[in-house]
Amino acid sequence: MRGKSWNARDGQLALLDAMVFFVIAMLVTNVCFSYLGQSSTSGLDRPSIERCDPGMILGVFLEASLGRSIVIPSSPEVELDGKDQVSDCLLVEIECIEGGGDPLIFASLNQIFLGILLGICPPGMSLLLVSYRAACLTGEPVPIISDPTWTTDERADVRAASATMSSSEQHVHLVVLKLAPATLPELIDI
Repeated sequence: MRGKSWNARDGQLALLDAMVFFVIAMLVTNVCFSYLGQSSTSGLDRPSIERCDPGMILGVFLEASLGRSIVIPSSPEVELDGKDQVSDCLLVEIECIEGGGDPLIFASLNQIFLGILLGICPPGMSLLLVSYRAACLTGEPVPIISDPTWTTDERADVRAASATMSSSEQHVHLVVLKLAPATLPELIDI
C-alpha cells in the first residue's frame, strides 16, 4: 500500500493560502459595504433636493394614468376613467375652478393626484402643485395639490419645474410643481 507522507510544510502553505483568501474576501466585502452605505443610507438620513429632478417627476406625473375611475359632482357631472391621463384630468379640474366651480368637489381627485406624486417623489420631500393661466401669469395661482408637510412658499431650498397644457377652448395653462425637503417638525406631524 502506498501512502502519501504528510509534510508540515504542506499544511503551512494551505493555511497561508486560506488566510490570504480570507483577507482578500474581507477587503472586497468591506469595499462593497462601504459603497452600499454611502449610496443608500445617505438618502435616508437627509433628503437631498440636489438629487431630485422636478422636471422628470412632473413629466412622469402628467403622463401617468389616473388608476381608478372617479365621478366629480360638478354641473354637469364629470366621470373620469381610470385609464385617463393625469394631464387630462388636471385640465378638467383647472378649467372648472377657473370657471367659478367649487374647488372642494375635487378633493377626492386631488387625493389621487397626491398619492401618485408621493409615489414618484423621493421620500422626505414636500410638494406643492399650482397652475396659472398663461395669459395672466401675474394673477393668483390656482392651488391644486399641497402636501400636508408644505408650510410656506417662502422656502430657500425649493426646486420647481413647469409644463404648459392647452385646453379644448385654446386656453393655455402653466402647471408648476415645487419640491422642498421636509423639515424634521413637518415629518413628525405626518
